[in-house]
Amino acid sequence: MKKLLLALTVMLFWGEAIADNATGFSIERQREIIEDYMLVTGQISPQALAAQRGEDVDEQPIIKCGMPAVADFVLNHDKIDPGLLKSTGVQLQSRPSHLDQTLDSPEGYFQIHYTVSGNDAVYQPTVDDNSNGVPDYVDAIAGFLDSVYTHEVVNLGYPAPPTDGFYPSGGSDAYDIYLENLGTGYYGVTYLDSTQIDGPGSLRGTSFIILNSDYTQIGAYEDAPLLAAAVTCAHEFFHAVQFGIDFTEGEPDSDGFTIRRHWMEMSAVWMEEEIFDNVNDYYGYLPYFFDSAAASLQQFRPTGDFHPYGAAVYPIYLDERFGADVIRDIWLRCGGSEGYGPDFLEAAGIIIDSVSGGTETFGTSFAEFALWNYFTGPRAGVAPAGIGYSERLFYPAAYSDDSDDGQIVVHRSYPIFITDDANQRNPHHNGTFYTRFEELRTIQRDTSYWDCDTGTFPNCLDSTEVTDTTLGYEIMHIDSVFTVALALDNSFTEDWGITVIYEQEDNGILVDRFSVPTGSIGLDFYNVQEYRSIAMAFTPASTNWEWYDPTASYDYFVAYLIPENGLVDSSLIDLPAAVFAPYPNPAELATMDDQIITFKFQIPTDSSSLPLYGEEWSGAPPYLVVDVFNVAGERICTLDEFSTEGAYNNYREGEYKIEWDVKNSSGSNVASGVYVAYGRLYTDPKKGTLLAEKMAKVAVIR
Repeated sequence: MKKLLLALTVMLFWGEAIADNATGFSIERQREIIEDYMLVTGQISPQALAAQRGEDVDEQPIIKCGMPAVADFVLNHDKIDPGLLKSTGVQLQSRPSHLDQTLDSPEGYFQIHYTVSGNDAVYQPTVDDNSNGVPDYVDAIAGFLDSVYTHEVVNLGYPAPPTDGFYPSGGSDAYDIYLENLGTGYYGVTYLDSTQIDGPGSLRGTSFIILNSDYTQIGAYEDAPLLAAAVTCAHEFFHAVQFGIDFTEGEPDSDGFTIRRHWMEMSAVWMEEEIFDNVNDYYGYLPYFFDSAAASLQQFRPTGDFHPYGAAVYPIYLDERFGADVIRDIWLRCGGSEGYGPDFLEAAGIIIDSVSGGTETFGTSFAEFALWNYFTGPRAGVAPAGIGYSERLFYPAAYSDDSDDGQIVVHRSYPIFITDDANQRNPHHNGTFYTRFEELRTIQRDTSYWDCDTGTFPNCLDSTEVTDTTLGYEIMHIDSVFTVALALDNSFTEDWGITVIYEQEDNGILVDRFSVPTGSIGLDFYNVQEYRSIAMAFTPASTNWEWYDPTASYDYFVAYLIPENGLVDSSLIDLPAAVFAPYPNPAELATMDDQIITFKFQIPTDSSSLPLYGEEWSGAPPYLVVDVFNVAGERICTLDEFSTEGAYNNYREGEYKIEWDVKNSSGSNVASGVYVAYGRLYTDPKKGTLLAEKMAKVAVIR
């Protein structure tokens, strides 16, 4: 095996090619590259670097993979100012030469270098009693690596990484793995080694991997270090496979020298899930994606940016939608390109078109991806058939519903006007903007009157709409048009993807997915009172990577308004507080499927139909309570929002209900008879103000 990283033989043909077109390589960016490399290679601690950069030392999350930072430094080492290299004291790291023991994996694919003493000693809970005394940890690593090789190369059909056995000092063609103490900083790193294995212009490079010698130092795996080792083997070896296909894969960063390797990282995390499905290490990174609705799939920084790890949901989507082979086909298409190029997006567009039989493009499938991202967490259970990840229930909620954080922007009162760009939102290229319209029952219905000579509405083409009802008419048509007037940034020169999600009162979901041209457009929605909500997802998506600008505060804008036909239904404004009669009453339980008696409450509303009390309006939930007594005056149970697991809002403004399962406080069925229910509605759980009360008799018939 080659013992030293032959830095002088690392050919920078690709790096020189992009340098010719670079607009600048600032000292600040060079310093970042050096510092990131020093962090990954242990030449500076996370705490020292955070303090040096003025960041919060106490909130330094784990850096999952050191590959991007190492690749940036190795490929650009000769372009960095020599004085800066000297002043920072950075050292170009060699392959570890101090590890005094080796183990060949059972299948012979790997040679593992390790030690059992000193700072880099491998994790040793127990030691085998076999003749060579190999620690269990190394045996486990060898087993993981052989399994990973078999799955990635043999089963999935990826090309094996190029061997480094051609080096003069080389020996075995087995792939080198080094076990070192990486501390709590990161899980592992794949080092790009030589890039001239196929001559000038080659896209294939050799590599070696350093894995952590002890994952118990990572808090989440203190009691299960082998789980971290397993997913890291899958992740880092896939980087070795990627380097063997196209080590240049990515897009030029704003400095013109380094590249954004988002596809490398997100697909490597996907490979973890592909091989070790039950570990789910990537769950910890999903919030960095789901809490950034508008962020581009192309967003990437080599360290400190965990969005690409969370963005593993994109290749997971591709896998579950089109099959696992689609990821391999995209990678092979990347490697089939000549020279440096934005291969991932182009390749993805070509492959999606092929596997879908021409029915989907990258843009249309990205709109579907945005739809899948909506149905996670609490919304996972109502996803339409065929929509959503297999593990969507365990993913974070698809962005926050809090409009203050810029994720899903929620509207509950109408009309909506654009004032000082208040309703202008800015998704990045290959990002998503979501909005949702709720409380649609408050929208005023339009009534039209028609004279119709033949047929019935709306097919009576010879009919006449009249406004003077004294003239007489044959048909009264009740309709409602909810118009969303859109302005879509026309600097995005392709069609925008729009997905509309209709949530029905019975929790059913209807979806409409389409594309519209840039500019101004009006979308009409009819009879919106039938829905609990209507959500919309806007996706400016294309395979043109240059349309994403990581230095911009936004890439494209969506602006919208709801005009005057969105006026509030006058019957829902200024409603008084009320406790309504229970229903059904009498309750003939033998004829009732659910055997539930419901008590309804009305929160008072204002002049725009919004409740005057409630968490979303006054900061505290209303308190609803019902005491049920028998005819002897004995209280048999108390129902409140705590004992019944919360009051249920039927999504009409201010209307709540509490359900009684016709049992007493001990959980036993009550007998047939007449009961007295005393319901009260308070402003808050502390019973601050009594808003309304009512006493009613309830007949129970068994």
